[in-house]
Formats: sequence, C-alpha cells, structure tokens
Amino acid sequence: MIYLISILLAELSGYIGSLFTAPQIATWYQALDKPIWNPPNWLFAPVWLTLYLLMGWAAAIVYKTKDLQRTWALIIYGLQLLVNIGWSLVFFGYESILGGLIAIGVLAFLIAVNLFLFWRIDQRAGWLLVPYFVWVLFAAFLNLNILLLN
Repeated sequence: MIYLISILLAELSGYIGSLFTAPQIATWYQALDKPIWNPPNWLFAPVWLTLYLLMGWAAAIVYKTKDLQRTWALIIYGLQLLVNIGWSLVFFGYESILGGLIAIGVLAFLIAVNLFLFWRIDQRAGWLLVPYFVWVLFAAFLNLNILLLN
C-alpha cells in the first residue's frame, strides 16, 4: 500500500506542475525559439509520468527501511518535489526562462543530494532516481539553450 500512496503522491506533484505547464504549451512555449534537438511536445508527458512513478517507488523503498537517515532523505525528497513544481510555475506560469534556469539548477542540486541519500539507504532507490537526474540535467541544458535563443 505504501508503494501506491508514494507513487500517487509523486504523480500528484507532477499533476500540480502540469497545471502551470499545459496551458502554455500551445501558446507561449510554442512561440519560443528552441534548439533543433528540442524533443517533440508529446514526449514530455509520458517521460514525466514514468519519472514520477520511479521517484514514488524509490521513496517507498526508503520509507520502508529502518535507516536513521530516512527522515532527512524523505525531507529532501519532498523539497525537490516542491522545487520541481516551482520550476513549472516559474518557467511556464511566470514565463520566465531565466527564473526557470535558476529553479532547475536548484532542482538538479537537490536531486543529486536526494540520489546520494537514497543510494546510501538502499541502492535500488538510488538507481531509481538516476533517470530523473539525467532528464533534469537534459532539461536544464534545454532551458539554457532556450534562454540563449530568446
């Protein structure tokens, strides 16, 4: 049951972020100049759904352990979920490319810390965060290129 709850909480954070993102895809975001290697818009939703599933699964693994660092790891996890929502709010909601770049830099740092803590508690949980970390680094590079082009 904890796995289901954890995955649903992660997906809920993604849904909240999508409230700022979805309305801007066909309007503001579409009008921006983007690098030729920008992924097609349809790819983002399935990637994020999968990443949130993996994140929730990882958090459940950590939650189920008796490790003393579990609480700190889950606090950092919750914080990075909030910053992930914040990136959507800043980049899409406020239409701030520079603000989005700053937010995603903070997010990447928090994910790295989170990955390290999860890894120390249970390596399976750390591995489950690796795709998320790689995708956010890619998204940060995309964010930077969009800033440079606009």
